[in-house]
Amino acid sequence: MSPEQVLRISVVIPTYNSESLLESCLDGLLEQDFDLGRFEVVVSDDGSTDGTSDLASDFARRFESRGGTLTYTRNERGGASAARNAGIRAACGEIIAFTDSDCVPKRGWLKAIDRHLKEYPEHLGVGGPTTSEPEKITPFTHQVENDFEYGFPTCNVAYRRDVLIRVGMFEESFPYPGCRFLGTPDNEDWDITFKVKTLGEIGFSRDAVVTHPPRPTTMRKLITRTRNLESEFYLYERHPSLYRESVHKHPLRVLLYHRAIVQPVLKTFRFRKFAISDPLVFIKLLVLLKLQSAYIFLLTPYLLIRHLRRRKTSGPWRLED
Repeated sequence: MSPEQVLRISVVIPTYNSESLLESCLDGLLEQDFDLGRFEVVVSDDGSTDGTSDLASDFARRFESRGGTLTYTRNERGGASAARNAGIRAACGEIIAFTDSDCVPKRGWLKAIDRHLKEYPEHLGVGGPTTSEPEKITPFTHQVENDFEYGFPTCNVAYRRDVLIRVGMFEESFPYPGCRFLGTPDNEDWDITFKVKTLGEIGFSRDAVVTHPPRPTTMRKLITRTRNLESEFYLYERHPSLYRESVHKHPLRVLLYHRAIVQPVLKTFRFRKFAISDPLVFIKLLVLLKLQSAYIFLLTPYLLIRHLRRRKTSGPWRLED
């Protein structure tokens, strides 16, 4: 590939058994108002057993017919961070943009990323709003909604490739109990944000919008996913100063106050309409919130012990020379 042909943006999409969701994501990228010759798509498959590879092959032909490029890479099952790192290694662009297979980038997403990083060459990355579909949200759906200019979930963020390489890319060792079963790791996005912030500023473009449609989930998954709160301690261990500045003073306050007390109150208030429109769902929500809070209080001593043991053998993350 000659210097004139170097791709400016590579869109990396980690995926695992998300064939039905991935199609909408790739459709959204195919319809971007951005020159198809100036970006590529890298589908990083984390060992799917469904038809993801066939879907990627079909879209690769569609992209090629319109002058674009889609690359499919398959990895052993290792989690979202490992899949993103494999995607970075396979990518050719100087800018690496991330979204997830259950998201749909709005039409102007790539143009906004490109424009922002040209207007602010000192910025090492850029994020944007992640919206959902409010009318479809229920107490038992999963969705991402983010409009904060200091938080950069990996479903909608782009970083300069050389910066990602310098900070060691995504951390793959977060202690998510049961993550291979749950498939929902937490805080790897905050970790990469903190690592990049040690080198410089990350911007925010309100025109770089990604939609994360609500997805049905189960009470069991919502309860067991609570175990992933161990990642709060691990994030604090790796970035104590930035954690206190951006998240809270200590993970214990996040777990025992915000997650076990404040969030249940907020969720009850948010979904209060179900008390009239669907009382059974509202009752299930109240039961779920009680079980989640109880689980957090029972789990916290175990997580705290593991945290104290780790602190004896490891220190904060540091940028290698």
